[in-house]
Amino acid sequence: MGVDLPVGLGSGRDAPMCHFRGCGCAKFEERKATGPTEDGEGSGCTFCACCGHKRSLHLSRAASTGMGHATSSAANPPPWPHGSGAGLAEVSDDSVLRAVQCLLDATHKRTCNWTQDRGCKRHGVHHCPLSCSHSNQVAVPCGYKVRRVWRNQNLELWGKYVLTRGKVLAESVGAARVESETSAHFKDGLPDLQVDANEWGLFHGASLPACVSICATSFSHTKARSGGTWSGQLPLYGDGFYFAERVTKADEYAKPSDEDPTAFHMLVCRVVGGRVKVQTSNDINKEALKQQVFKGDHHSVLGDRVSKLNKPYREFVVYDSNQIFPEFVVEYSRRYSSESPR
Repeated sequence: MGVDLPVGLGSGRDAPMCHFRGCGCAKFEERKATGPTEDGEGSGCTFCACCGHKRSLHLSRAASTGMGHATSSAANPPPWPHGSGAGLAEVSDDSVLRAVQCLLDATHKRTCNWTQDRGCKRHGVHHCPLSCSHSNQVAVPCGYKVRRVWRNQNLELWGKYVLTRGKVLAESVGAARVESETSAHFKDGLPDLQVDANEWGLFHGASLPACVSICATSFSHTKARSGGTWSGQLPLYGDGFYFAERVTKADEYAKPSDEDPTAFHMLVCRVVGGRVKVQTSNDINKEALKQQVFKGDHHSVLGDRVSKLNKPYREFVVYDSNQIFPEFVVEYSRRYSSESPR
């Protein structure tokens, strides 16, 4: 339709607000970015002169490629076998089940894979000094066996995600590609990813009730500190949503089922990273990181604690739940030997 505004923006008392939590801005007045991004690329972002947030945060309903295209993309979900809007549907397609198993096998880290978030055999997680945890490490599984998989067919969440992904793509033209460990294995039965938008397939470990809730209503900032962080403390890169490229890392946060203590659960999510802020040091300014994403040229943070700090894992962080589509719930068992899963 040729309208270069997010869907729904207008004037008057019914004009929709910037959807970023607590903002309240009900008017989008464009303010151009003042300079290039840190990686030297020109910014594709435009910002609101009223609240300072990027256009993609104003309902994430971008129409820069034409409003009709955006709405038709949201209305046409992936080829879900159980129809649109069916919620969680158990997967019976062997090719998908094999692909998920291959994804878990390929992204399992077999050595140097323990972190404090897995816990201490004597005191649990974050209830003792690091020295005690190191001396009494909870065993890391040697592998994982897929039991069941459910596909999330939530049309409302899919529509929000597609609209957000389109806008993030428009704002990150020329951005450097950031690969995840899952990239080479997210295929053969798993959905295609939009590499130009730095779209990743990533893991998020949780309890089964949490997985089901997220698939119904998406991620919530009220739960941002309920994972593996020390009680009451802000996570390492601020109050965002954290994802792992290694199943071994996500498994640290998975919880056993109430009905079957040998069954664990995690999400496999699509996450659109756009222009990525790569953080390689321990000198982390949480507020500065947030500002670079909320009011700057970036859309996500890659906590790269591997390349310089020699830590086991990297973490992927986004701060807008519309940048995430929880695609699969995976039920699996842990293997501590080649013969017997637990």
